[in-house]
Amino acid sequence: MYVSAQILRGVAALCVVFYHVFGKKFGIHSLYVHPLAAGVDIFFIISGFVIFKSTENADRRAIFLARRIYRIAPIWFIALTLWILYQHYGHGLSYPIGKIIKSYLFVFYAGDTPDDHGPIYGVGWTLNYEMLFYVLWGCVVMAVPSRYPRTRALVSLAIFTALIFSRVIFRPATGPWSVVADYQNTVMWEFCAGSLIAAFEPQLKKIMSPPLGLALVVVGILLLWAGDTYARDLPRVIVFGAPAIMIFAGAIRTEKYAPKLGWLPRSLGDASYSIYLIHPFPLEIGLVDTMALQNPVFQTWPALLLWSVVLTFISYLFYAGVERPINNYGKKLFRKKRKPPAEMLIRA
Repeated sequence: MYVSAQILRGVAALCVVFYHVFGKKFGIHSLYVHPLAAGVDIFFIISGFVIFKSTENADRRAIFLARRIYRIAPIWFIALTLWILYQHYGHGLSYPIGKIIKSYLFVFYAGDTPDDHGPIYGVGWTLNYEMLFYVLWGCVVMAVPSRYPRTRALVSLAIFTALIFSRVIFRPATGPWSVVADYQNTVMWEFCAGSLIAAFEPQLKKIMSPPLGLALVVVGILLLWAGDTYARDLPRVIVFGAPAIMIFAGAIRTEKYAPKLGWLPRSLGDASYSIYLIHPFPLEIGLVDTMALQNPVFQTWPALLLWSVVLTFISYLFYAGVERPINNYGKKLFRKKRKPPAEMLIRA
């Protein structure tokens, strides 16, 4: 089990929480807030890593996609339903039935503007890309025998590269086909990067010692802020993706240090999905709807930091009371099947 990867997943979730909390006050594009959005890119890379590891055994082909969908979908359905109810009864908002259906199906929606293509519950845009990667990776797994695991990673990279560069030929700006542009997003390369790190991990161990891995993490963090400061106009995969890849690759090589960090970082990693999905609820209700941000007490860094801790704690309670029992039921559901390597490496 990669404790370092699990801890990094928790750190990525906290970055998203801080991004949203401090962004409400200082603006999401401010110098000290915007780089925190890279937590999402770290999530994508980890997903690619886990998916590669979870399909190394040939006998896992038939159900790996079902396991991943089960891991993602139930909690998303709960969060999305609660959000729709909250917006309807709290703010009097209603949505087109097509947008509601596609939000549940992890499909982009052709709205009136490019910003209206995502699901009703905004943080779910990342899950649309997760599901796209799962489906296409599943096709690759079915086509490429398990004795060629690296070929799978390379083929998936070729497929997503072709999809991304297809924008040169076909990229409609308006109308029903405008959602094609959403699927041509360069963030898909980040999933591929995670799978390639998993595929070539033995070589990575040979060329990178744990201290060098730690140094790579530090360099990645510095480049993250430097890129956001001086090269923000470049594609996200360069400004956020490249440093995130360095951070993840370095973190994997610092595994010997990770267990010494204690139980709290690992617990945050376990609850990272709930933290990511649930924290907007108390954020909107507690800070936005009550207009608490207009109070000078909530306009200081310590107050916002404390509020971030509160949001994280509330989200953890959701994990303990809802997500974890659902996951435990899923383990019983798939009990007859042997555990995939990914569950032994990192709590997916």
